[in-house]
Amino acid sequence: MLMITVETAPAVVTLRFNGRLTGGEARELAKMWEAVASLPPRKKVLLDLSEVTSVDVAGRAFLEQAHKNGNRLVGGGTTLPIVDEINALDALGCES
Repeated sequence: MLMITVETAPAVVTLRFNGRLTGGEARELAKMWEAVASLPPRKKVLLDLSEVTSVDVAGRAFLEQAHKNGNRLVGGGTTLPIVDEINALDALGCES
């Protein structure tokens, strides 16, 4: 199960994820994200993944797309290697 907490500030929206970013939940999140990511007012979005316990292929695809769309990823524990890899590929100008 994936729980999402939303914290809104004037310049940034923080989404804190807790649980597994896998399978159907990750795919549904990706669909919702695509629907709302470009709606005004466009704020910077920070995805806090420090409490995510596992990420599968669908979850990683969501994270890569969110990052490509200009959102900041913050990892911890389980997700730190994934976030570091996505950020490194972006810094090198590579597609992930």
